[in-house]
Amino acid sequence: MLANCTSLWLDESGSLAILESAFCLAIFVVGVTAGIIAYRSQFIQELGDVAVALESLDQSYTTSVPSGGSMASSVFTDTTTLTDPIGTPPAGISLSVGPKGE
Repeated sequence: MLANCTSLWLDESGSLAILESAFCLAIFVVGVTAGIIAYRSQFIQELGDVAVALESLDQSYTTSVPSGGSMASSVFTDTTTLTDPIGTPPAGISLSVGPKGE
């Protein structure tokens, strides 16, 4: 068994040339970079959508508690103003910034 593993390890009949390996690595790096950029953009978009959802929660309430012979009440009316429409990039974050001169 050990002799078979050693012979497979030392077999060079299917080895790649260094240029082919570098080409495969370059394609892999370009693909990973594009994937990370797409993931980053979608992650920022999702965080913006979550912020809009949290901002649109209505926290209005009315409560009444008996106090002595009368009722004491407390009222709060939440005014919701959405600053970012759902599905658009979050305010202040531009996902398509042009190049700048240095």
